[in-house]
Amino acid sequence: MNNARLKETLRLIKKFGLDALSVTNPSDIFYLSGFNADSGRLVIATSGDALFFTNLLYKDAARKQIGCQVFAEKRPQAIQIADALKKYPIKTMGFDPGGITLSEHKALSEKLKPQGIRLVETKNPLGSSRSIKSPMELKAIQNALQITMEAVKYAREILNDTTSEQGLSVEIDRFMRLKGDNTTAFPTIVASGKNSAFPHHVPSPQPIGNQHFITDLGAKCYGYCADLTRVSFSGKMPRLFYKVYAIVKKAQELAIKKIAPGVKCSEIDRVARE
Repeated sequence: MNNARLKETLRLIKKFGLDALSVTNPSDIFYLSGFNADSGRLVIATSGDALFFTNLLYKDAARKQIGCQVFAEKRPQAIQIADALKKYPIKTMGFDPGGITLSEHKALSEKLKPQGIRLVETKNPLGSSRSIKSPMELKAIQNALQITMEAVKYAREILNDTTSEQGLSVEIDRFMRLKGDNTTAFPTIVASGKNSAFPHHVPSPQPIGNQHFITDLGAKCYGYCADLTRVSFSGKMPRLFYKVYAIVKKAQELAIKKIAPGVKCSEIDRVARE
């Protein structure tokens, strides 16, 4: 567990007037514990105790990495949570409604109610803490962006007459995974020609050929993601595109110049669009 982040979370729990907080968002769990899993629940009590509930697949890894009590049994998770919380004087436990299903909420409520524990909707409880990045987090984001930019360059270098959208996306993913985390921020998009008009196009076996293509890609570094979209050309770029490029580049420069502490994102967006 990250002690500094745990301490800040305890401050927030008390600020919200709660006795405990249930954290189910995988990125929030990673932020607090450094443990990366696609499922699980971290319960933090005002006593300072942290309890992690997961399935049997992650039991050994969690106990080795997470640095707090780990519960991974065959019994339903709601029953495990209710039993584990019996020794704590908890009356209210916050939860993020965006990170739990209706059936999970119902099951947990039913098991906690006899113990006098009430679930309290607490939307995005760690949002304020996570919005302020530490130097380590900023470095991870910068590294993820650097790897992503290198991947764009690599894609242009390996492109040939027979390269397909699908083939290029696979090579981009491979490049980013070897240099960053074992997963990418999201599935890489390569869309050429008319396909580039479709948002979130799924790369096809279609050869890119002598035309423009879009790459939408993002590397991940220590759990932090980059997201970059670039338009490239496998052949000669038409004159119209030079004109459009110049307009977009100027808009970008004006928007970046406008960025400063306290300036609303909507204002930066307005400057670019005008």
